Amino acid sequence: MSRSIQNEEILSLLQNICEDESDCGSESEERGSEDDNVPFISSSSFTDESDLEDQIPLATLRTVDRLSSRGCGRSRARGQGRGRGRGRSNCSEDSELQGLITSIDGASWTPQMESTQSGRRARHNIITVQAGPTSYAKRNFKGHLSDSWRLLIDESILRQIQKCTIEEANRQLGHNNWILTLEQLESFIAICYAGGAYGAKNIQVNELWNKTWGINFFSKVMPRDRFKEIMKFLRFDHRSERSSRLQRDKFALISDVWKKFIENCLSCYKPGENFTVDEQLFSTKVRCRFLQYIANKPDKFGIKFWLCVDVDSKFVLNGFPYLGKDESRPQNQNLSESVVMRLVEPFANTGRNVTTDNFFTSLSLANNLLAKRTTIVGTLNRA
Repeated sequence: MSRSIQNEEILSLLQNICEDESDCGSESEERGSEDDNVPFISSSSFTDESDLEDQIPLATLRTVDRLSSRGCGRSRARGQGRGRGRGRSNCSEDSELQGLITSIDGASWTPQMESTQSGRRARHNIITVQAGPTSYAKRNFKGHLSDSWRLLIDESILRQIQKCTIEEANRQLGHNNWILTLEQLESFIAICYAGGAYGAKNIQVNELWNKTWGINFFSKVMPRDRFKEIMKFLRFDHRSERSSRLQRDKFALISDVWKKFIENCLSCYKPGENFTVDEQLFSTKVRCRFLQYIANKPDKFGIKFWLCVDVDSKFVLNGFPYLGKDESRPQNQNLSESVVMRLVEPFANTGRNVTTDNFFTSLSLANNLLAKRTTIVGTLNRA
């Protein structure tokens, strides 16, 4: 209700209503008994702008309120009088701006209802390959579980670890008599897998081989002292080349093995139409320049990896560690966008979709992905 309406204007308006409507009298007679009991509003409850000298029935004020606020659409036809056109035109503007969200970068977002009609799939979402193991993986799988493992951790990776570990052991021991076979290296890795499966992360190594409380699997696979010896000398790179490689690669101590592992992942599996990009913290407290502390993670300290994973199979498709500031990243491209574009590069122009959280999702990223026939589904912050 407009509080600028005076007492005389209200009474005049009510008289005009009764004159225009033929059934006004009958209605007033029928509802006369109701108006007698209507509570009154004193002029003291209003501000100076809308002071009323006399007391007015509440039902009368409600009637005037309904009449004064009736229909925003007629304001354009009349549009005359003090404040009429201006106040009523804002009503249509508010309805047009309802649900409009503006992000920090100035982009405007309008929520839309998901269509229930099934139409033709867009050209950039058409996939021409079938998800699943590649022909290379099918040829090299002989029916054993170990065959699947060796497709990802192949012989070249094992020989790299074997050679670097023997080299480090002979350097520390001062002779060339220390030997590590591939079979022993695979047994060492099997014990590491078993320790994780048994939840032995915070259990001392000696307790795992305890004759009373330990697990028989560990003592049957390898002696305790041999396991600790391999752990002591375990290396993934050549120490003689490390200093020069660290100048151009912060991840030089294990980058060769990691890159080969990712190559095997890409060559052994074809993802479905949906994959997701996110971070994962691998727990460790080793001293290095890119050790991360994330308070909301179960393990606060570790090395953070950016990973791209197939939604249906949970298969790791691509990934790389976060090593701090990347000098090769373009200055006009933020970190989150650079990470997503790098991870999905092997699957560009294949009609797939990537899912991200609000750290990665942006309008610029969506446009860049769409240029490579890739769509995105992600969350956004309102602020």
